[in-house]
Amino acid sequence: MKPKIDILKVTSRHIGYGLRVQLETLPEDSPIRGNALVSGDKTADKEYEDLIINRLMFGDEYAWFCAHVKVEFGPFVGHAYLGECSYADKDDFMSCPYYQQLIDDAIDDLNMQIASGFKAIRALLPEKLFDEPTIDTI
Repeated sequence: MKPKIDILKVTSRHIGYGLRVQLETLPEDSPIRGNALVSGDKTADKEYEDLIINRLMFGDEYAWFCAHVKVEFGPFVGHAYLGECSYADKDDFMSCPYYQQLIDDAIDDLNMQIASGFKAIRALLPEKLFDEPTIDTI
């Protein structure tokens, strides 16, 4: 009888059970002017952009950044990015729906890495050794 291989599909339920999530703020390459706020009111847009620039000058990393979420599960790593972010602080960003979406996107990337690793290992083994794999979400 051939051994059956189950491919683990990682979900957000694994946070704290081997799945680690990290948030990193990266410098944003997009200019603040013309991107931070496009309300149609040039005066309001400039005031908001000036506020962001001032916060950045005082070292506030959440004023204008690219969010990078990295998830790790064993040796596998997934990444997701969101640019042109401006939030009051870390808690403000982590409470917005974009943060959870970044986690979900990074987990999707992680699962692609796991599947790629499985395919690479399987390519090294004789094909008739195994049944077709199933994906198991636990």
